[in-house]
Amino acid sequence: MGVPRMQAEKCLDDLSIISFNYDRSIEHFLPHAFVMAFGMTLQEAQRLVGAKLKVLRPYGGIGRLPWQPGDSPDLEWGTENPWNIHNIAGQIFTLSERQNNRQLIMDLHNSVATAKRLVMLGFGFQPQNVDLLFDRGLSHQPEVLMTLFEMAATNRNAVIKTIKRKAGLEKDDLLSVMTARCFELMRDYSMMLES
Repeated sequence: MGVPRMQAEKCLDDLSIISFNYDRSIEHFLPHAFVMAFGMTLQEAQRLVGAKLKVLRPYGGIGRLPWQPGDSPDLEWGTENPWNIHNIAGQIFTLSERQNNRQLIMDLHNSVATAKRLVMLGFGFQPQNVDLLFDRGLSHQPEVLMTLFEMAATNRNAVIKTIKRKAGLEKDDLLSVMTARCFELMRDYSMMLES
């Protein structure tokens, strides 16, 4: 990472994650990554991630992890029989339910509109999801990095055109597209992502 432990919290300052998944794998993984990278305890890493990580979920989620702050129902990682299943199910939404949530839509648009770099991983590029991200072309011309793994050439071309149009990209060199798995993109572009 190249960041000293004293500045570990700065790693999350400029990061916003928009996840169309219900799970909490990002939140579960990141504290373990911080333990490995900075030699901190898991509890320290959980406090840091809980306080600083910004994750927006357009379709809701299956509850927060017990160490995460908040009032929503919690669920331990890997629990198969949660006692509060009805409360957790109430945190999952449909597209039409979320389109009426003006604050969420504004947060999604602001996160994308202020990003210096957009990284799209494991993203199906369904039109309704792409529309949730962009309300207008982005005037600041961010770098866009995405992976289109195992996508037919015609769909791939359509996705590239859509993202260029929606993001308002005027220069081809601002868009980097890989036909690779997510971990391969993260590995192969690690220096760019760390900059």
